[in-house]
Amino acid sequence: MRVLDLTLPTSEENLALDEALLMAPELAKTNVLRFWESPEYFVVLGRSNKVDTEVKVAACNEAGVPILRRCSG
Repeated sequence: MRVLDLTLPTSEENLALDEALLMAPELAKTNVLRFWESPEYFVVLGRSNKVDTEVKVAACNEAGVPILRRCSG
């Protein structure tokens, strides 16, 4: 198992790196455990979650909290 303790500057970049690691063919036979810490509050949805039923969108917009989606469930 490879441990990766790496936090990128934004939540969007961190989720994008998670997706890249998941899709990387060279890592298909290697388990990667990644630790990262968000520099900001945000809401993250899984691939199949519905924004309107899972998130209080108006409250997020009012508070400036981004609503993001990850590629996995």
